[in-house]
Amino acid sequence: MEEINKIILEELFLSTNVETRNQATHTLMEAQRTPGYLNYLWNFISSPNDNIKNCVLIQWRQTVEQYWTLKDNYVLSNQEKVEIRSKLLSLITETRPMVSGAVESMLSHIISIDFPDLWPDVFQMMATAAAKQSNPCRILQVIYLCIQKIVKELQKAVSKQNDGNIAFYYKRWETLKLQSLQLFTIVSPIWQTKNTEMLALLSNYSQGSVQKESLSIELGRISHFSLKVIKILLREFLPQFASQNEETLVNLFAHMSQMTMKSIQCFLVLKDSTICLVPYVQKTCFLYMKIFSQSQRNHPLTFTAMLKNFLDFYYALLNTNYPRPDCEKLLVHILNFLSDVLTSREYLSPYQDLLKCKKHIKQEELSEEKVKIGQSTLRNFFDKDKLLSIVRILISRYLIMSEKAIEAWKEDPEEFLEEELSESHKFKLIPATEYLFHRILRYYPGIGVPLFDIIRDTLTECNMAGPNNFEAILLKDACYYAFALTVPAASNIDFKKFFFEFMAKEFSVSYPNAFIIKRRVAYVTELWASEISDFHKDVYRMCIACLDDRDMLVQVYGATTLRAILEDFDIRDEKYLEFIKPSVQYIVALVKKMSGSSTTCHILKIISLVIQELKEQVRPHMDLIVECVSSLWEVSQQKKMVLASIITILSKLVEVLIGGAAELELKLIPIISICSETAYIKDVPVLDEILDLWGNVIEQMPYLTPQLLQLYPKSLLVAKENIEDPPTLRKILHITEAYILIGKEQFYKQHFESLVSNLTIALSNMYKPHHIIDTIELIEIMVRVVKIEPVTAINTLLRTCWNLMIRKFSQKDMEEPVGYGLVLFGRIFLTNEGKHFIDFFSNWNPNEWKNQFVKFVEMLITMDTNSVPVLSNRKILVLVMSKLLTLSEPLLVPHIPVLAERCITLIHSIARDKKKKSGKFSRRNGMITNSPCFRAKRQLENNDDYDTTNEMFFFQSHFNQVLQTHPSPSLQKLLQDFHSRFTDK
Repeated sequence: MEEINKIILEELFLSTNVETRNQATHTLMEAQRTPGYLNYLWNFISSPNDNIKNCVLIQWRQTVEQYWTLKDNYVLSNQEKVEIRSKLLSLITETRPMVSGAVESMLSHIISIDFPDLWPDVFQMMATAAAKQSNPCRILQVIYLCIQKIVKELQKAVSKQNDGNIAFYYKRWETLKLQSLQLFTIVSPIWQTKNTEMLALLSNYSQGSVQKESLSIELGRISHFSLKVIKILLREFLPQFASQNEETLVNLFAHMSQMTMKSIQCFLVLKDSTICLVPYVQKTCFLYMKIFSQSQRNHPLTFTAMLKNFLDFYYALLNTNYPRPDCEKLLVHILNFLSDVLTSREYLSPYQDLLKCKKHIKQEELSEEKVKIGQSTLRNFFDKDKLLSIVRILISRYLIMSEKAIEAWKEDPEEFLEEELSESHKFKLIPATEYLFHRILRYYPGIGVPLFDIIRDTLTECNMAGPNNFEAILLKDACYYAFALTVPAASNIDFKKFFFEFMAKEFSVSYPNAFIIKRRVAYVTELWASEISDFHKDVYRMCIACLDDRDMLVQVYGATTLRAILEDFDIRDEKYLEFIKPSVQYIVALVKKMSGSSTTCHILKIISLVIQELKEQVRPHMDLIVECVSSLWEVSQQKKMVLASIITILSKLVEVLIGGAAELELKLIPIISICSETAYIKDVPVLDEILDLWGNVIEQMPYLTPQLLQLYPKSLLVAKENIEDPPTLRKILHITEAYILIGKEQFYKQHFESLVSNLTIALSNMYKPHHIIDTIELIEIMVRVVKIEPVTAINTLLRTCWNLMIRKFSQKDMEEPVGYGLVLFGRIFLTNEGKHFIDFFSNWNPNEWKNQFVKFVEMLITMDTNSVPVLSNRKILVLVMSKLLTLSEPLLVPHIPVLAERCITLIHSIARDKKKKSGKFSRRNGMITNSPCFRAKRQLENNDDYDTTNEMFFFQSHFNQVLQTHPSPSLQKLLQDFHSRFTDK
C-alpha cells in the first residue's frame, strides 16, 4: 500500500498538470483490488484538505459499489466489511454536501445488499444514533430513503410476479416489519421534541421575545424527516402497531391533530415573513394531512378506533374560515379525506359482503366488530343535520369563485376555461368540493329536497340584495353550481318550476357582472338536460342568448348546453327548425375566436355532434362549416388534436349527406393526401381520423375519380409505416375493400400488383384473429368482384394464406380465422369446376397437391360450426362438401361418412340459426348504411343466398349418387337421420 500516500492524493486533486492527474488516477485504480485498500485510505479521512477528504470518499464509493457483492474475499473480507459499515455510520452526521451525499449513497447501497442477512440491526443502530444526536437530520434521511427503497422494490417485484428475487424482497420487508415498532418508538419522540421546539420558537418570535437569528433551519429539517419516517412506517405497519399498542397509537394521532392546528395557526401568522422555518411548518402541515388520509385509505378498519375523533377534527377544520389561496392545498386535503371516508366500502358494505372482496379488502384486518364500529361511527356522524351543515359550508365558502379567478376570467377567458377543464379534485379546491358534494348526494340522497330548499332560499336572499352586491352575486353563482350537482336527487325536484322561477329571469336583466350568473345557468341546464320535458323551446332560446353573449365563456357554456340538449331530443322536429340556423352560425363564429387547442377541440366536437344530429338538414350550412374548418386548417398545422377534430367534422359531413363525398371531393383529396404523408404517419389522432375520412369518402362515391385512384398508393405507404399497428392496418383494409367494391376492374388495372404484394407482407406479420379475418375476407372479395385467375395473379398471397391456416389450425383462438380461410379456398374450389383449386396446389408442389387437398378436407371435417358465424359462408361450405361427396377421388373414400355427417350438421345449423336469427349475416366493418359501397357488398352477399330447403334436395340428389358408387348402411342411416332432424325443425 506504500504506493498510495498523501502525495498521490494531492497530485490527483491539486495538480494542474493533466498527465500527472491521469497517472495518479491510474495508480489508485491499480490499487483498488489490493486487500486493505479502503482501510488504508481511511487514514486520510481526517485530512484538513477538503479535496483530499472528498477524494477518499469518492474512492470508497467506487470500490464499495463495484466490489461489495463479489463473493471473492480477496478485495473486501467480511471483517473489512464490518469495519467499513461502522466507519460509515460514524460519518453519517457530516453536514458537508459532498461528504454526506457519498455516505448516504454507500449506506443505501450496502443496506440494499446486506439487510437483513449480514446487517440485521442496521435500522436500530441508525435510529439509536439519531436519538443521541443533537442534529440527526442526515440519519433520519438515510433511514427514510432505505425503508422507501425496500418497500418500492417489493412492490415492483410483486407487480411483475416473475421476479426471481421476490422471496428475498419479502424477507427484507418482514424483517423490517419486526423492527418497525422499535423504530417507531425511537423516532416518534425525536419528532415530538423537535416539532414542539420549532413551534415554541416561532410562537415566541411572533411575540417578539426571540431574535430571528436564533431560528435554525435544522429544527425544521429534523422535524420534517422524522415525520417522513413515521409516515412510511404507519403506511406499511399501522395494523401491527394498533394490535401491539393501540392506546399509544391513538394518543400519537391525537397529538398530531393538536400539532396540525398549531402548525396551521403558526403558518398563517408568519406566512408573509422571510423566516426560513416557515416553509417547513407548511410542509409539516401537509405531511400530517397525508399521514391521516393514507392511514384511513390504506387501513380503514384499523383506523376505526380513531375515526370519530378525526371526523370531528376534520369537520372543525372544514368549518374554519381559512384564507384562500394560502391554505388551498390544505383545504383540498380536508375535502378529499371526507370524500374517502364517505366512499370506503368498509364503512358501507355488510360484513358478509366484505368477506367476499378478497382483492380489495385486507382480510387480515377484517373483523365483524371493526366493521360495526366503523359503520356505526359513520352513521352517527353523518346525520341529516351534520350533512346539511356540511353542504351549507361547501356552498358558502368552497364553491365561491375567488376574486383571483374572476380576474383571470376577465383577462383571458379562454386560458381560464382551459385550466378549468383540466383541474383535478386531487389538487384544486372547487373540483374537490364538487367531488365531495357528489359523494354526499350519492350516498345520502335523502338530503336532496332540504338541500334544494336551502339553495332556493339563498337565491331569494341574493336577489333581494340587488345586482350591485358582488358578494351576493358570487353566492348566487355558488348556489346555481350546487343546484347543478343535485342531479342525483332529480326525481324529488321540480326542475321546470326552478327554471322559470330563477334561471330564465337571469337573462331578462342586465348588470355589470351578469356574465358570471349566465355562465352558471348554462352549466345547470347542461347537467339537467335529461329533465327537460315540455319546455325545450325556452331552453333553446336560453342557449341562443348565451351564444349571442359578449363574454366568450358564456358562449362556450351555451354551446356545451346545446350539445347536451341535442343528445336528449331531436332538433329536426318542425317546432325547433327556427333554432337550427342561429345555432350553427353562432357556434361556427365562436370556434373562429378560439386560439387554444383544448378549447378549439371542445367547440369542434360540438359542431361534429350538431352535424350528426341534423343529418341531411345540415346541407344549407355545409359551405359555412367547410369554409370555417378550411381556414382553421391553415392556421393549425402544429396543433394535431385540432387537425384531428377538423377531419372528424369533414368525415361526419360525408357520412350524413347523400352525395356529400362527391360535392366535397376536390376539397377533401388535398387534406387526405397531406395527412397521409410521412410527416403525419406517426401522429395517431390525425392518422386515425384521416383514415376514417378516407374510408367514408370512398364508400360514398358512386365511382372512383382519377384523383381518388391516384391517392390509393399512399394507403399502402401508411400500412408499410404502421405494420406493427393492427388497428391502423385494419382501417387500411377497410379502405382497400371500398376501393375494390367501387372501382372493380378500373382499380385492378392500376393497383393490383402492389396490393397483392402488400397484402402478402401484412398477412405474414399478423397475429390477432380479427385482423387475419379482415385480410382473408378482403382476399375473398378480390376473388369474387373481379374474375381473376388465382394461379397466375395471387398465387403467392394464397400460398401465404394457406400456410397460415395450416400453422394456426390447432390454436383455440384461431378457429374463426381458419374458418374464413376455408370459405376462401372453398370459393376457389367451386370456381371453374375446381380447376383453379387443383391448379393452385399442383403448381405449388406437384408431388404434394393431393396431400394438401386431403388436409383441406380434414379441416372441413374437424372445424367447429361456430368458427363460421356468417350464415352465407356456411352455405358456401355446404356447397363445397356436397361437391366433394360427388367426386370419384380414392383419397376421399375414408372421409366420406364423416364428411356427409358434417354436411348434414352444417345445413341443420343454418336452418336453426336462421330461424332463431342468431347467426351473423355479414361483416360490413361499420360501412355507412345505404352508401354505394354498402349496396355493392350487400349485392355480393345476395349472390350467395339460396333457400335452405331446396339445398336439402340438392344434397339428397348428390347423396344418392354417393350411395350408388359407395353403398354403405351407415350412409343410408345418416340420410334418414337427416330427414327426421330437418323436418322436425
